[in-house]
Amino acid sequence: MGFDRRCFLAGAAALASSLAPAARTGAQTPEKLDVLIKGGTLIDPSRGVQARADLGLREGRVAQIDAVIDTSRAARVIDATGLLVTPGLVDLHTHVYTRDAVKSAPLDSLSIASGVTTWVSAGDAGIDDFVGMRRFAGQHRLCRIHAFIHFTPSAVAARPIGAGKGSDARDEQIARLLSEHRDIVLGLQVHLSEAADENGTSLLGHAIRVLEHAQTRGRILCHVGGPHRDIDAVLDMLRPGDILTQIYRGRANGLLREGRVIDAALSARKRGVILDVGHGRFNFDRRVAEAAIEQGFAPDVISSGMNASSSPLLSAPRLTDVMSTFMGLGFPLDQALAMTTINPARLIGREPHLGSMALGAPADITLMRLQERPALPADDHGMSGRSGQWLQPVMTIRRGVPLVGSPSSAG
Repeated sequence: MGFDRRCFLAGAAALASSLAPAARTGAQTPEKLDVLIKGGTLIDPSRGVQARADLGLREGRVAQIDAVIDTSRAARVIDATGLLVTPGLVDLHTHVYTRDAVKSAPLDSLSIASGVTTWVSAGDAGIDDFVGMRRFAGQHRLCRIHAFIHFTPSAVAARPIGAGKGSDARDEQIARLLSEHRDIVLGLQVHLSEAADENGTSLLGHAIRVLEHAQTRGRILCHVGGPHRDIDAVLDMLRPGDILTQIYRGRANGLLREGRVIDAALSARKRGVILDVGHGRFNFDRRVAEAAIEQGFAPDVISSGMNASSSPLLSAPRLTDVMSTFMGLGFPLDQALAMTTINPARLIGREPHLGSMALGAPADITLMRLQERPALPADDHGMSGRSGQWLQPVMTIRRGVPLVGSPSSAG
């Protein structure tokens, strides 16, 4: 799912070619624009585009992209000179909800400060408190929220669900939830450290059976966890499109064995299992990442793994911080953007052109500044200690509306 560097370098030509028809149409009938983002560097990994251009938004959609758009056509003009203009960032692994409404993250405010327009809750709610999760999602109008449901059955069923009297009514309830709330629910989150059996495969197998019974094409978001789990057996069970998260964690029973990526992990990736960073505060080890990446074991998705549900102090790292870390590990800007826009957007798969700036795409836009950062004192999680390029969120736009507080609150 990586982004081709050659496409990136040819972006200006691709932009001119793809937008010529739209430009002619605009010249004939120059419709008014709600917002014009002018003079920025547009980067859209979904189409291999990088170019200095103007971006016009109308009725919550991308309406026009051209080298120059007349400012008189726009109700509001945003000067993006010196800034990167990208699709709205998608954070596939976050912890933003808790039953205690006071402690749940103020996602609208975090969207302003982080550049994230789409958040995914990674198992913050289970079946027993999903009603609260649904209400939480509905209360946030300035960002989009999806969720994986935490799967922790009290006992692992001995037979497939739907097999008669032995069927588990709770499984049926979970399957109905997956089906009835498919607009925001992406699948089931399984944390194998909670499994009752020795290696966690029974719990994972149970979750897969529930998903397949629901027939929603839901995904598994799998945290391996637990020093005594048989990680090889777990990896062998994951299906194409399932997501393995926290791939560079430094604790016991990770994806490295004697410094080498284990065969089960390589096989899982080869058959289409998605690799997610899920950085967080304690689930990323730079040494593990460097060793794995050197062996070609790169992520498909960069996510922050941040936990903002219990304290504002836990809202770090922001997604742009993690992107910057991976740029420091050798990933070019275009690839880091692909792993935080179009790649996770395709996994969500709920809205056409999410994670893109194609004409007609949702007008979810992030403006960032790429700046040089001096070396800082190193911490335990690889978030600092090295100089290099750093992404700073400047403005977040959702459905064509600049969010209140941008850019001043995004420092």
